[in-house]
Amino acid sequence: MSSLKTKDLPWTQPAFALLYSAAAFPVITRQRWQLMVVFESDSSFVDSILPEGVDAASDPPVAALWCATHAHSTMGGPYREAGAGVIVKFEGKPHFYPLVVHLGPTPEEWFAVGREVWGHQKKYGDVQLLEPAGSGVVTGILERNSARLMQISVGPLEREARADEIGFLPVLSLRIIPHPERPILKLRN
Repeated sequence: MSSLKTKDLPWTQPAFALLYSAAAFPVITRQRWQLMVVFESDSSFVDSILPEGVDAASDPPVAALWCATHAHSTMGGPYREAGAGVIVKFEGKPHFYPLVVHLGPTPEEWFAVGREVWGHQKKYGDVQLLEPAGSGVVTGILERNSARLMQISVGPLEREARADEIGFLPVLSLRIIPHPERPILKLRN
């Protein structure tokens, strides 16, 4: 007869081979470099991909693309990511809504925790952040399955932004728990 009680199970799956522990939180990253480009987007497209109860924070909507490297973290070691998102309003307050986040190459802990804890729509990809010596131009590149999905460049830069110059909004994610026997989500065309 089994004796393991659900109250004794760990807080993540798989129950007997955890990828990360509760002790890893809060996650702290150091030596982080990020390139972000902010732009106005198409209202009809953004409206078509936002869940009910979430609206673009402005008209036209403000979206962003980014590439980042994290040289050190308290969970899973260094990692790289790139993604796209939009600024939205939820319950009257502004949030950043990531549409998709690509990681790679990276430890599987980062992939799992991003989906399981934060609910980000994560995929694997090849992410690079480059600054040819002396150019002052920083370029972020995202490729997946040998296809270039994104390339953003900024520069020449006079200096890096200081932490107190950058504002961060709370992140809002949609978490979908699939039905174990059949898909229930119908994608819009």
